[in-house]
Amino acid sequence: MKIKITGDTHGDRQRMMDYIEAHKKSPDFDMLLICGDFGYIFRGNKDEDRFLDYIEREANFDIVFVDGNHENFPKIYSYPLEKWNNGIVHTIRNNIRHLMRGEIYTFGSKTFFSFGGGYSIDKEFRLGHEKTWGNKIWWKEEFPTQEEIDFAFRNLEEHNWEVDYIITHSAPTNILPLVSEFFISNAKADIDIVNSTLEKIRQKTTFDHWYFGHYHGNKEIDDKFTILYEISKNIEV
Repeated sequence: MKIKITGDTHGDRQRMMDYIEAHKKSPDFDMLLICGDFGYIFRGNKDEDRFLDYIEREANFDIVFVDGNHENFPKIYSYPLEKWNNGIVHTIRNNIRHLMRGEIYTFGSKTFFSFGGGYSIDKEFRLGHEKTWGNKIWWKEEFPTQEEIDFAFRNLEEHNWEVDYIITHSAPTNILPLVSEFFISNAKADIDIVNSTLEKIRQKTTFDHWYFGHYHGNKEIDDKFTILYEISKNIEV
């Protein structure tokens, strides 16, 4: 099984269509995995539904994503839950699924731990937009609940704190200085609950590689961590 991993798509329709067309020309991946800020479920309107239908119809591969911070969480959470590849997902379409916080999935012969969420540095702008225009574009669910954190730790403990891959939107605290050249890292001053939770996971978990997005940069940090934005990495599992 071949997986293409990329960073924030932010609802960019041309980018998704490019993945679909590239796959039609050369089907060299079976799954597209997005490290948060999926963005194709944001306004919750019929136009978005039509584009999701287009993806379902045209994409001959699975699309999975962890949530970022710029997501319409109530809309995503309204989709049905199902057991899929040993974990629970929100099923958006037959080939589009949301990977939930703290779950461990099996793709091919490898295990993948997922944990979405992150801090919106533009939160005040988004709240102001809602106050002025009446439409909501920020949701408190960008931060995990204590129940989600507890579940993640419990699930990892049941797997002896060992997985093959970790997929998140944000980065653990220890990694933040290594992505400081990117815009969002510079604009964000404080360590948040997602960073600190992921840092605890980093310290306790044995893993082969960790992929994340959020900070709008592309960099192979070391042999364990990769930040992705507009480029992708292919892995075989």
